[in-house]
Amino acid sequence: MKMPKKLVLTAGALLMVGVGSTYAWFTTSDADTLAVSMGELGVETNLDALSDEDGIDLEPGLVVESTGSIENTGSLYALVKLEDETSVTYKGTSEAVVAPENTVAFTFAPENDNYEDWDNGVIWYTDNNGGTYLLMDPSATLGLSVDADLNGETIDNSFMGAQVNFKVKTQATQALEGAVQSEFGITLEELKPYQVEGQSLNRAATDQAMAHLYEVMGRK
Repeated sequence: MKMPKKLVLTAGALLMVGVGSTYAWFTTSDADTLAVSMGELGVETNLDALSDEDGIDLEPGLVVESTGSIENTGSLYALVKLEDETSVTYKGTSEAVVAPENTVAFTFAPENDNYEDWDNGVIWYTDNNGGTYLLMDPSATLGLSVDADLNGETIDNSFMGAQVNFKVKTQATQALEGAVQSEFGITLEELKPYQVEGQSLNRAATDQAMAHLYEVMGRK
């Protein structure tokens, strides 16, 4: 008769142990950090100042020649868009306005005439609308040749005493396909090697320039 009672007490004791105990589980943890350093984007444009003789009392029909430079001051590949933002301030006015079409022209070219300058890391491209672009290596510098053309066939007396400001605008963005499409509104397929009017493109040079474009712009 005592046997069942003893079994009941034993079960109760086991139950109390189960409710009042805590367990020290085996655990482990680990962590690691992937640190990245962000690059910098920058472009600096300089045009050499004209001498007093070259910059005053100009007249229609003349072409003013000068030089300058464009430098990728950042640590990233950059696609740089070049634009002519020449303006004219007429005598008796104070506001600079866009010059009438075909009256003045500001053209720019590499000073060494090399549009695929692998040694200096600057390759010229154009788009379907005739825009001009430079694909520049980090820290690359371009020597620039500029011509300010005062068209004698279209400039009239309204230009007498006017101030003409020849200006090249440079806008740079990351040389990545998404960035270029967002900032310049063009796709990678729209860019092609720059072609000088009247000169034919070298097929091997063209292929090399396009391969470089896709290699740099298509990075992931």
